[in-house]
Amino acid sequence: MADFVSGLTTYTPVGKRNILRSAQPGSYTVLQKTVSYLAYPTEVIDGFTQKVLQEGEVMAALTSGTHSGKVVPYQTFQADGTTPFTDGRSDLANLVGICKDWFGAQLMDRDVEAGILVRGYLVQSWCTIRNNLGVRVALTNTVADALRSKKNLDILFS
Repeated sequence: MADFVSGLTTYTPVGKRNILRSAQPGSYTVLQKTVSYLAYPTEVIDGFTQKVLQEGEVMAALTSGTHSGKVVPYQTFQADGTTPFTDGRSDLANLVGICKDWFGAQLMDRDVEAGILVRGYLVQSWCTIRNNLGVRVALTNTVADALRSKKNLDILFS
């Protein structure tokens, strides 16, 4: 693989994942939501700080601050591991669905319009949330149950 960094020998695989159990036309519904790049968590990929929106990330609406109404990945707690976020991303009531798009470098500079899945049959182990350090972890049963119980969502997991 070509690169511009001399001596780089290992690479982190990046790219879109598949989360759908069935991708037949009409088997899922996606709505457009604006993802806030300023409130988005960062991660280090091959030594570089990046913001990557991966397909399968559970998204929550921000309910306070200058980014209110935009969405970011659901994240349980802040870095200390006990304090929930005050902008709404830690509240199960603010879940809006699961991301169906993949964005890399665009999130470093601007907000993006992403497709948020609100109806579909997904594989739970292929979906993720963010832990207190901002690292993707497998979707927990608690969050999956919250997604299933939301009135405006029709998401099932296998």
